[in-house]
Amino acid sequence: MTLDSSIIVTGSWDKTVRLWNVASGECRVSDDHTGWVWAVCLIADEKSIFSGSDMTVKMWDVNSGELVRSFEGHSRDVLSVCITSDCKWMISGSKDKTIRKWNIETGECVNELKGHTRYVYSVSSHNNIVCSGGDKTVRIWDSNAKVSHESTEGHEYNVWSLQFNATGTRLLSMDRHRDYCVWDCQTGECLYKSKDDETPPNDVFNTDTAREQCHVNDMDTFDENDVGFLTDG
Repeated sequence: MTLDSSIIVTGSWDKTVRLWNVASGECRVSDDHTGWVWAVCLIADEKSIFSGSDMTVKMWDVNSGELVRSFEGHSRDVLSVCITSDCKWMISGSKDKTIRKWNIETGECVNELKGHTRYVYSVSSHNNIVCSGGDKTVRIWDSNAKVSHESTEGHEYNVWSLQFNATGTRLLSMDRHRDYCVWDCQTGECLYKSKDDETPPNDVFNTDTAREQCHVNDMDTFDENDVGFLTDG
């Protein structure tokens, strides 16, 4: 959804990307993908949409709905997409177990990050830091495309969703069983682990806020004050 809540963007197993006008209900359909659309992402200037599907990420013009560019390089379906805060780079995660960093202006792949042993279901970024989740692990990559931290404990199931806080000091991760962890991005330490059937103490963070934010578009960030972290890192 756009920042002014005027447009909703959806991707579907029917292989389409749809732009919905909230006020009128009008829908524009883009159908250049040949497979299920697993991920959609809106760039911060609200001029472009990115969608991940059949080994490609496609860039669409919000106003016209026309295809602007295809990013090709993955060998299997693209499951996750996010945009860096400076709107210069797009990050994609795939069933081919890799993460790729793309130049949005040229379409060039500038980095391929390897290390996951299963699908990369989620990617998120903050400044020059990229995080990825998949094979029960969370990996935080530095600006040199090296893993600065890899979780060795925390999740018992594949990680499906990731979210940095506004300052990039904390990372929220959620797995397919809806268990979630809070990580210190500087040390890689798991600060808190919660089970779906239990309520964490209020002085750690608010459960509803944390879960809601972990399901929003990866390009957004949750507010550190809203989730009440105990330390500043």
